[in-house]
Amino acid sequence: MNRPWMKSAAVVLAAAACLLSGCLGSRVIEDTGTPEIEIDRFGSISVMGKRVERDRLSKAVRKAGFRQDQEINILIPSNVDRSLMASISGDLRRSGFTRIVFVSDKKAYSELAH
Repeated sequence: MNRPWMKSAAVVLAAAACLLSGCLGSRVIEDTGTPEIEIDRFGSISVMGKRVERDRLSKAVRKAGFRQDQEINILIPSNVDRSLMASISGDLRRSGFTRIVFVSDKKAYSELAH
């Protein structure tokens, strides 16, 4: 016997079970259009428009109100020093920031902690 209503009922029940068990989650999309941190072509770093020393970056990011689970966008010039990027992302990860995204006019590089 072919019962098409049984297939529909099964889909509805599966969806309800999935929702009740929490397998569908929500994600807050943050404003990623504006970088909060900027590295200029000379290697100077600014957080929210204020220049900070390299060794005080993590503290400045916290002071600016960033949460550890928040995406941090870092604007980089086209000729950025890759070792500076690695150093900055390492320092921020050690401070608990796990969603670091380097952006330029043409590309985005993501550094996610595992």
